[in-house]
Amino acid sequence: MKKKVSLLRKKNGLFNQATLSLHQEMLDSLEVFPEDKDISLFYSKEEGKIELIKGKKEEKEEKDRNGNLISFQGNRKVIFSGSKKQASARIAKLSIPFLVLKSMGLTENPYLSIYCEPGKVIMKGVSMGKIYTVKVNKGGIGKTFTAVQVGHGLALNGYKVLLLTSDSQNNILHYTLSKEMFSKLPEKYDMAKGLRHAVLFGDKEDYYIKLRKNLYCLPAESSVFTKKFEQEFPMYLEKKKEEYDYILIDSIPTMDIDKVFVECSDYVILPTFCDFPTFHGTQNVLQTGIEKVHSILVNKYKPTKIQKEFLEQLQKMLEETDIVFPKPIRELAQIENLLQKGKTIWETQAKNMDDCKNSFLDILEAMI
Repeated sequence: MKKKVSLLRKKNGLFNQATLSLHQEMLDSLEVFPEDKDISLFYSKEEGKIELIKGKKEEKEEKDRNGNLISFQGNRKVIFSGSKKQASARIAKLSIPFLVLKSMGLTENPYLSIYCEPGKVIMKGVSMGKIYTVKVNKGGIGKTFTAVQVGHGLALNGYKVLLLTSDSQNNILHYTLSKEMFSKLPEKYDMAKGLRHAVLFGDKEDYYIKLRKNLYCLPAESSVFTKKFEQEFPMYLEKKKEEYDYILIDSIPTMDIDKVFVECSDYVILPTFCDFPTFHGTQNVLQTGIEKVHSILVNKYKPTKIQKEFLEQLQKMLEETDIVFPKPIRELAQIENLLQKGKTIWETQAKNMDDCKNSFLDILEAMI
């Protein structure tokens, strides 16, 4: 799980207190109760983590000659409030030494990844979510297919993922939900309130459609994006980066908003074909913004003489770069069948899909 440490400042702007709310799973792991609430906190800069265990230990801290914290060992008491009789109604908080947060580089975005083990809780600093735009220069190349497979692959690895789209057709939903599930969406979600509404008029949790465990989508209710939207969108993304580990944007190439999406993104993933128009478009993208290109994925590949030649040219272009370039995705009827059923490549055991999965795994491994 990921939790935010609450930082309180004095009137002069200096930090006064750092407090972490403890989830019930953390309390259960530590076996801490209102009548037995002593906790020992250990921190090692070398290991980059905080460990909590029940009880008291000798208190000590170590600093280098410049006064920077190397290690810390101290005792804390969990502060309980709320109902004494009903555990689910209790609120439990723990103070975290500000010196420790400073050493971990968490004074601006104090988020912790928390792992519960029997008798122990381990906490590590987490960076803000990363934004990837899946970009193409024309339609039909597999942009949405790529976004969905990457998104679900990340979700299966335990990361919380948000899929965004600028296409009001919302093909992401068609590629991830059965026809029956898709037809029932209006019963549960207000489909008139999507990305545009969330950015311009206020965001609500129930706008987001849960596609799979850890995988969410905010549909586009309109493909019309105003200047006001373009101005507000970066702030919206900053807030979402606090909630999601990865944000994937499935962008329409013919719209001006595509430029805004790319500017807001940390990286770009380029699906492509091995034909002249698409190859030329990919070449142009590489020449204008190679620093953001994370990976290039050849889709619907057929090992013909012409396609082999374009594939070789792409390989030569990328030889001296760090861009991920996995084996091409072959044109398979199995992929089309999966999309028709609203399933991803990770939801089939078919052997002929192994190469496709491995190509996406190459991209995922470079992202994680």
